[in-house]
Amino acid sequence: MSRSIFTYSILLGMGGALAVAIAIAVMILFTPVPIQLPISTLEVSRLLAGQPISGVNVVPRTVALRAAPGFDDGRTAAEQTMKRAMARGLGVSPDRLRFAMAKDALLPSTGINGTYGRNIVESERLFGDDPRFGAMVIGPFDAALHLPDGRWRVVSTEGHSPGPIWQIGVLKLIGLAVIGIVPLAWLVSRVLARPIRTFAMSADRVGRGVFEEVRVAGPAEIRQAATAINDMQRRIEALIRERTAVVGAIAHDLRTPLARMRFLAARLGDAERTRLEAEIAGMDDMIAVTMDFVQSRTQQPDFSKIDLGGILRIAAQNLSDLGHDVRMDDPPAPLVIEGDAVQLDRLFANLLGNAIKYGQRAEIRLARANGDAVVMITDYGPGMTEAGLERAFEPFFREEASRNRATGGIGLGLAIVQSLVEAHRGSITLANGAGGGLEATVRLPLCA
Repeated sequence: MSRSIFTYSILLGMGGALAVAIAIAVMILFTPVPIQLPISTLEVSRLLAGQPISGVNVVPRTVALRAAPGFDDGRTAAEQTMKRAMARGLGVSPDRLRFAMAKDALLPSTGINGTYGRNIVESERLFGDDPRFGAMVIGPFDAALHLPDGRWRVVSTEGHSPGPIWQIGVLKLIGLAVIGIVPLAWLVSRVLARPIRTFAMSADRVGRGVFEEVRVAGPAEIRQAATAINDMQRRIEALIRERTAVVGAIAHDLRTPLARMRFLAARLGDAERTRLEAEIAGMDDMIAVTMDFVQSRTQQPDFSKIDLGGILRIAAQNLSDLGHDVRMDDPPAPLVIEGDAVQLDRLFANLLGNAIKYGQRAEIRLARANGDAVVMITDYGPGMTEAGLERAFEPFFREEASRNRATGGIGLGLAIVQSLVEAHRGSITLANGAGGGLEATVRLPLCA
C-alpha cells in the first residue's frame, strides 16, 4: 500500500522527535546528577576535628594540614551562620575558623540562592541555642580550623552547579540526535524526490509531444498524477490518430476531384487551362504541406547516431544543384547527434527553403557550445517585425496576412520545423541580424 507525501512527512517528523526524546532519555538514565550531595555542618565539624564521618564516598573532599587556610573567609550571612554552627560543634571560638562557599555553589538562580541563605539565617535564630543545631551545606566549600600548633586543618570539597552541565549535555545530545536525523531525512527525501523527478521528466516529454508510459510509483499523490498523465496521453494519442485519419481521408478525397479537374482542364483553351492547372497545383501543395505538418506532430523519430554536418551539406548541395546561392562553413570537427536523418533533412530543407524564398541566399554556420551542436542559418531578406518573431512558430501564421500563395506558403513551415526540433530534444530561435536579414539558430544535444 503506497503512502502519501503527508504520511512520509508525519513519519519523518515523528522519527525526529523520537530520536531527540531517546537521546534525552539516555542522558537522564546514564548521566549522574552533577551536584554534590548536602553535608551538615556537624559532619564538617567532625572532619575539622580529624574524626571520620559516614558515607565517605558520598562527598568528594580532601582533608589536609596546611600552614595557612589558602582562602578568604566568607562574608555572607549564610556563611557566617554556618561557621558559628561549626564552632559550636567543635566547642571553639568562631575566630579560629574560616569558611567559604563557592560562588556557584547552588543552582544558577539568584532566587534559589537567596532563599537558601535566608532559611539558614532564620534556622539559627530559632534553633541556634540547641547544640544539635546544624545547617546543610550544599555545593562546594572550603573550611579550615586553626590548630594549637599553629597549623590549619583544611577541608575542601569539589562540586559543580548542575545547571550549565546539564544544559550543555542536553544540547550535545540534541545535536547528536539532529546529526542522526540528517541521514534519515536525506534518505526519505531521496525516496520522495526520485518518483517526483521521474514524473517531472515524463511530464516534460509529454509536453514536447513525446508520448511514453509514465511509471506509476512513489507516494500516493505521485501515483495518482502518473495514472492521470497516462490516461491523458492515451486520450491525446486517440485524438491525434483520429485527426490524422480525418486529415488523411480529406486529402485522399480531395485528390480525386483534383484529378477530375485536371482531366477537364485539358479540354479548355490554353489560357484557362494554365490558370486552372496553377490553382490545382497550389491546392495539391497545400494538401501536401498539411499532411507534412500532421506527420511532424505524430511521427516519432527513428534515432541513430548522425553527423550533423553531413546532413547540412546534403541539404545545401540539393539547393545549390537547383541554382540557389547556399554557402556553408565546415565545422572543425564532426558533430555527432542522436537523430532521424529523414526528419532532420526535412527540418533543414524547410529552413533553407525559407531563407532562399525570403532572403535570396543563405549562409550556414555550425558550431559546438555547452554540449550542443548549434546551427545558424542566415538569409539576406527584410527580416521580421517583433510581433512576427513572437508568433512565427504558430501554425498557419503568416506575417504577410493576405494569404496570397504568390507571396508565401500557408504558414506551416516554421511550425513543422519547431515540431521536428522538439522531437529531437532541441530548441530553435529566430532573430533579426544586425546587418539585416533573419537568423535561425537551432540547438541539438550532442552525443555523450
